[in-house]
Amino acid sequence: MALKRSYKRAAPALDRGEAAVAVAESRPVRRLPTTLTEEETQAVLARINPRGPLGLRNRAILAAVLGAGLRVSEVVGLGPTDIDYTEGVVRVKGGKDGQERVIPVDGDTLAWLSAWAEKRKALGMKRPPAYFCRVRTKGVGTTGSRPGSRSAPATSRL
Repeated sequence: MALKRSYKRAAPALDRGEAAVAVAESRPVRRLPTTLTEEETQAVLARINPRGPLGLRNRAILAAVLGAGLRVSEVVGLGPTDIDYTEGVVRVKGGKDGQERVIPVDGDTLAWLSAWAEKRKALGMKRPPAYFCRVRTKGVGTTGSRPGSRSAPATSRL
């Protein structure tokens, strides 16, 4: 299928003997994803107040993404038993390629994950299968607490 598209793009050049060049030039350029700068990352982290359960959970999520290099789908799929605090590793099942990965993490990342684990227990979230589950606290519901929702205050948007 891709070869057929390349041929169709190159067909006008066939008469001029430039087909190989035209096919090579017809390939789309693959660009690297845009990432946050160190200053932007620090600004996002500074906006999170880890003193409450919601802020602590969000800070632990960012620690998993930034410190362990996890993809969003891998963070969502983490379970409480996927983090080995004694070995300092996170086990990820079913990532991008469907393989299990064991990722070593630094002490700072482990500290945030451990703090969230303690808070989970304190909130009675011992059995939920998802490590980063929904947090319901007084004054914070499912609507109006998410940045960008209609009822969220404008100051909560990043």
